[in-house]
Parts: sequence; C-alpha cells; structure tokens
Amino acid sequence: MPFGTSPTLPRPRPLTRLGWAVLTGLLGAAVAAAASPGSAYADTTDPAGLPGAPASLTVEAAAGSLSVGWAPPATDGGTALSGYDVAAVPADPANGTTPVSAVTDAVTTAATLPGLTDGVAYTVTVAATNSTGAGPAATAVATPRTVPGVVVLTGVSAADHAATVTWTPPSSDGGAAVQGYVVTAHPSGRSVTAAAGATSASVDGLVDGAATTLSVAAVNPAGSGPSALSTAVTPRQPARLALAGAPARVVTYGAATHLTASLTDMSGHGLAGRRVVLSYRVGTGAYRTAGVGTTNSLGRIAYGVTLPATATLLLSHDPDALARVATPIGVVRVARKVTESAPRAILLGHVVVTTGAVSPRRAIGARVYLQRLSAGRWTTVATGGM
Repeated sequence: MPFGTSPTLPRPRPLTRLGWAVLTGLLGAAVAAAASPGSAYADTTDPAGLPGAPASLTVEAAAGSLSVGWAPPATDGGTALSGYDVAAVPADPANGTTPVSAVTDAVTTAATLPGLTDGVAYTVTVAATNSTGAGPAATAVATPRTVPGVVVLTGVSAADHAATVTWTPPSSDGGAAVQGYVVTAHPSGRSVTAAAGATSASVDGLVDGAATTLSVAAVNPAGSGPSALSTAVTPRQPARLALAGAPARVVTYGAATHLTASLTDMSGHGLAGRRVVLSYRVGTGAYRTAGVGTTNSLGRIAYGVTLPATATLLLSHDPDALARVATPIGVVRVARKVTESAPRAILLGHVVVTTGAVSPRRAIGARVYLQRLSAGRWTTVATGGM
C-alpha cells in the first residue's frame, strides 16, 4: 500500500439469526460469571450479621439480687452494637420459669437483677444486640444469698481464765451453707472460730474475777450474721470447799446448828470474798437455802442456823466457779419436840401419859408421881417410872 493512503476496511455484514443467538449466549455467560462469588467482579458488600457473645462474664451474688458484669463481644457483626439483653431465670423450672431481665445501652457493661429468691440457683444470660438482632448469649449460674440469721444461745459458763458458750444453729442460713461461727469475749475482745457443725466453743486467756459476756455469730459466703450475746459470767480459779468446824450431829429442837467452812484454791490459799451457800434437805425433798455468806480474808465462813427437823446439810460455792463445788456435811438429827400432858386415865392402877394431843403414846422413861390432895395440899402417895 503506497505511503499516505488509508487502508480500506471490509464492509461489515449483517448478523444472521444464528450469529445473534451465539452473541446472546456469550453475553449471558459473562454476566453470570461476573455475579458468581469467585468472580473478580463479585459484590464484596455483605449484609449486616449478628454480634458475637459477650466476653468475661461475671456474676456477684447478694441478698435477693445478682450483679452481672461483662466485656464487649469480639465482633459486632458488621454494624454498631445497640445494647445488651440481660436476664436471669431459675435453673430448676420447679422454682419458676419467669425471667427477671434488664436492657442496657451499647456502652454499659454491667447490670443488677433484683427481686430474686435467696438460696435459688439462677441461669444468667447476656446477649449483645445490633440492628440485625441479638447474638449468642454468654451464660453463668449463680445463687442470691445473704448473711445467716441469729444463733440461739443455750448456755454459758465460766472456768479458770476461760468461758464457754453453747448454741443451736440459726433458723436461716441466708441461702448459702453456714461455714462456721465466730465467738468473741467482751470486753477483752478475744475471739475464736468454730467449725460449721460446732455447737459450743471456749475462749481462753480471760481475767479471773472480771465479768465477761460471749457473743456468737454464724458465717457463710455472704459474710457474718448478727451476733447473739450471752449473759455475764465471771471466770474463777478452781476452789476447794471443806468443813473447818463440824456441826454437832444431834441438837435439840429449836437449838442452833453451828459450823465453819473454808474455801481455798488448789494450793490451799484462802479465797476471800466468795459466796458460799448452806442448804438443807429434809428426807428426800429438795434442798432449801439455810444461809448465805461471804468468806472472810482467810477464806472462812461460819454459820448458825436452826433446822426445822432432822436434815441433810450441803455447802456449795458460787456456781460461777470452775464447777459447782459442793461438800455434803451429812445428817444432823434434831430431837423430837415433846409436849407432855397431864395423866389422861388410870386403868387398874396404871397411868397413861401422852406426848402430844394428836396421838397418845407411852412416855417411855417418864417419872410419874401419884399424889393426894388433902386440906389444900398435895401429898405424894407413890412414884414410878414408865
């Protein structure tokens, strides 16, 4: 072709019906390929998905409530979080199926669920939400609880430099098992702990002679319950109580019985200012108080009491001592009260004398005089003995 001239292109020919069909098929295949996921021409903008489950779920139990905390999920599903759905439902359907729920915004990661029952286990769920919906929930199980109730004190006693208290468990454990007890002496502040199954405890190291009260409180995972406070007792040194002067074993009716007692420590030193009680018992009856006194500077005390009848005597020391120190004294016999009457009858030369107005008895050993009244004077006629 000479330089400077233009090539002559062939004149296009119209497509036949077959050509149009082939072209249409090729264009359809190209469009389908472009729309396929593996195509370089596919649309890479996915619709928004659900967020992931919240992380680091924690649940703290309290009285009638649960405090829930969490961290945001690792993924928001492709769109911003709108908030969190929090709920608690009894783990056992027998305890109910109605949930207690709360809703927070997207930046709040804590919630409190009130109105729950102490001692009932709850399944707690937290789910993140976005515009698409709620994602999978993080779950935990927890039980609301409070501190135990008050124990019931059943006794308190003192010993040498120590005191002991007994109790029964509280009627309510607060929704969690009792883990133990705290026993504290007042005013010293000394305390001991006792195991969950214990019903008594002793506090040592107390001051003898100083009034002391003991408090007891039950403890569970929620904390220490209210304390029960005992009556006051006084720690005492062990003592020995003995007779220093024994009483007469037989006294006449209406006469006083005298005795002396000594109270000493275990080394034999007299204990001054201690209360000692003298009691008596007639037959098998209950002991009654005959006298109460306080030992002198030497630890001694004297009694003079009048007994109504033959009785058994007992000395006892202050019950606040290591143990109730008692010393049986034995039986003091009181001679019978005799009221002689005038002769009641003369039978065949015998005289009957009564010793009381209730039931006539022969007055054994009585001396009887038979006298005659003459001219205003009594003259003894005969004498005799019963």
